[in-house]
Amino acid sequence: MGMLHSFISFASQCYVKPRFLLLVSVFAAFKVSATPYAYSLESIHYQRTDQALVDTDWFEKQSPSWMDQTNDYLSDLVLDFSEYIDHGLAKDDGEQAFTNKSYIKIVASEKYSHRGYYDSDERVSVRVDLPHTEHDWKLILETDPDDYDDLESKQRGIRTQSPNKHGAFGGVRLQDEQLSHWRTSFDIGVKLRFPIDPFVRAELYRVGKLSDDWTVGFSQEVFYFDSKGPGSLTGLNFYYDVDEAAGQIFKIGSSGQYLHNDERWEVLHQAQYFDRINEKHLMEYSIGISLRPHNADEVSNYWLSASWVHKLYKNWLFLTVTPQLEFPREFDYQFNPGIFIEVEAFFSKNREVNRLNRYIPAPTSTRAN
Repeated sequence: MGMLHSFISFASQCYVKPRFLLLVSVFAAFKVSATPYAYSLESIHYQRTDQALVDTDWFEKQSPSWMDQTNDYLSDLVLDFSEYIDHGLAKDDGEQAFTNKSYIKIVASEKYSHRGYYDSDERVSVRVDLPHTEHDWKLILETDPDDYDDLESKQRGIRTQSPNKHGAFGGVRLQDEQLSHWRTSFDIGVKLRFPIDPFVRAELYRVGKLSDDWTVGFSQEVFYFDSKGPGSLTGLNFYYDVDEAAGQIFKIGSSGQYLHNDERWEVLHQAQYFDRINEKHLMEYSIGISLRPHNADEVSNYWLSASWVHKLYKNWLFLTVTPQLEFPREFDYQFNPGIFIEVEAFFSKNREVNRLNRYIPAPTSTRAN
């Protein structure tokens, strides 16, 4: 019970102060020594080699040990909690324990644009695996899911405040069941807000090869939230293998979201190019257009952006900086430059993560169950 109490206490603290936890981590990451800034300038390498674009080896060697201790503590906390539930529900006496890949993810982001917008967002996600259950069920808990975001925020990954932001949701997920050439995911739960907001959500997707270089993926999600009614999200993406082994991929896709109660469609078209410079740096380039077909001025926004993703500390702290040029309808399509900054911390004992990896999804007919 003590472990359960610790986990609940941590979750409540993260819900209130995720930004504080991340800012402390970043501050400690940069304030690792009194070495003059000129030293770091001497460490910069611009050639595309195995060396980092910015040599940060000295940074990791001198980082305070309490950062690693914090990572270990949170990783152990979510693992112990998930195993406590999993073993209590489904593990038989004498049965070998399965690998549990539960995790905690904390994200803080800031967005600023020239024409007066400054926005921030913080969220905490927790996934609790139950590997001993008969099917691949997951417990899910998020303090700020993206279901209430508009389509552009979802697809571009640039989250902003939402009038429906407040409240977490919790539920269970049945993931990666195979139906012929299709994969499925099914969620059921409740959004923890007042009034209580039950939901159900299901996704069906398929990936196939068009040629040696081209891959196509199709997804269809349907959902129902008591507060906003039924809706659907459809996506079609094409991937071109420029040099996937080197992290160079071209992606072009379209998506559409429909909210039944609002009788409103949102449509988005986007082209992206991913270029992993080396093991610590990734560049993402994006150009796109979002539309509201029922509006007189149906175009909502045009944009052009370039994201730099940096492995800030080991394999659990990442920084993303995205300068962008937008032409939104709300400003009469006037030029609106801006910048988006995001810090993400990922805590897990058995799940490896690398936010710099980009890959072409494997055909669903060949994926192992």
